[in-house]
Amino acid sequence: ETAIVASNVCFIGGKPARDQYRHYTIETVQGAPDDFGSMREAVKRRLERARRDGDTPDLLVIDGGRGQLQAALDSAKLFPDVALTIVSLAKSRVEKTKAIGRVFDSSAPQRSFERVFMDPESDPVPLAPGSPEYRLMTRLRDEAHRFAITHHRKKRAKVLQGSTLENIPGIGTKMRQKLLAEFGGLEGLKRATLEQLQKVKGLRKESAVALHAALREGE
Repeated sequence: ETAIVASNVCFIGGKPARDQYRHYTIETVQGAPDDFGSMREAVKRRLERARRDGDTPDLLVIDGGRGQLQAALDSAKLFPDVALTIVSLAKSRVEKTKAIGRVFDSSAPQRSFERVFMDPESDPVPLAPGSPEYRLMTRLRDEAHRFAITHHRKKRAKVLQGSTLENIPGIGTKMRQKLLAEFGGLEGLKRATLEQLQKVKGLRKESAVALHAALREGE
């Protein structure tokens, strides 16, 4: 079963502060995906950290629309002593005539615009493409997506690495560790020739053949 993981990035002075990035493995949502429940837990844990470490952000930007913003605000109510502003960023395909930072040309072709929800009960405010607000907000969102995808790929590679080696008869824990160390990880193993594998001390010939075939499945 795949765990739900929320990603949290941080910008200081308009630049990524990567030492502040965090992943939150969601624990309160089981079974069917629950976007709002996941958001409530992620924000709750971020604000617990803010209360504990005193690193409250000036602005918390949620990736999503009204529902996601409301979920974040629900969690924020549990922390009346933590003062911060929470907004959400979402796309819209509805043409607008006004926007933060610039006025749109209402005669222009319909296209997708970014919107900021400042309150779940109010209409969102569109961001003008190319404006400083647009660049900062979309960069935040894109960086959060990149951070999440990188984490997912690393976890997937780790699972694949373990499952591939564990399924080969004659390859135990010590041999798995030896192979990964000798070839520099799973990618190095994939590039290894059969002859190279057969030269590994302690690896039986039939195990080397089976491993070589398994690593090339799906290529």
